[in-house]
Amino acid sequence: MQKNIILDFDGTLIDTERVMMRSVMEYAEMNGVPNDEEFMLKFVGVSPQYIAGLMKDRFGADFDAVGFINGAVDYFNKTLVTRPTPLMDGAKELLEFLKNDGWYMGLATSTYRKIVDFELKYHDIAKYFDVVVCGNEVEHTKPSPEIYLKTAGLMGVLPKNCFALEDSTVGIESALSAGMKTVAIPDLHKISDENREKCFAVVKDRYDAIRLFRSLDEKE
Repeated sequence: MQKNIILDFDGTLIDTERVMMRSVMEYAEMNGVPNDEEFMLKFVGVSPQYIAGLMKDRFGADFDAVGFINGAVDYFNKTLVTRPTPLMDGAKELLEFLKNDGWYMGLATSTYRKIVDFELKYHDIAKYFDVVVCGNEVEHTKPSPEIYLKTAGLMGVLPKNCFALEDSTVGIESALSAGMKTVAIPDLHKISDENREKCFAVVKDRYDAIRLFRSLDEKE
């Protein structure tokens, strides 16, 4: 078995999604925009362009979606200083296991490079990744398969020979569309029955993921 894996970042390794959701909802309330949590969960793991489309569909074509998104991002960035984003439970252990077990590791995230570099440095986890591709480095972010295909290409591996670890619906669909052996690790998102059937496996947390990948070694 070829040990290649591409990991998602937000919600899979780092708990940015909860911090981001809280920041966006605070910013929405400050600016008189309905802060419907169920609606704003759709913002997680997708591009600003996709979010703008959602907001215009919800609030009308005249809604300044770009202005809202830019303001919310600035507000979120400022909160990073006072609200360090924690790693997901078991994330460091998972990364350590994969590295020690000889896995070639990529990171594919819709988050922009500036924020990703800050978080990787803050948590001292950049050392685990051989390739990192961010949302501002592709034309189409998740659920498009482009970011996974680009990451696999930079790693020099075929998608069919690569695992992907994802938590969100758009991320899972992105990895599946790219032809990855997709392992779902649902967090804020519920996985559909259709995606569950298509995935290589569904794990409950990062420790469960370690058990899965260790079991693959035992089968060889």
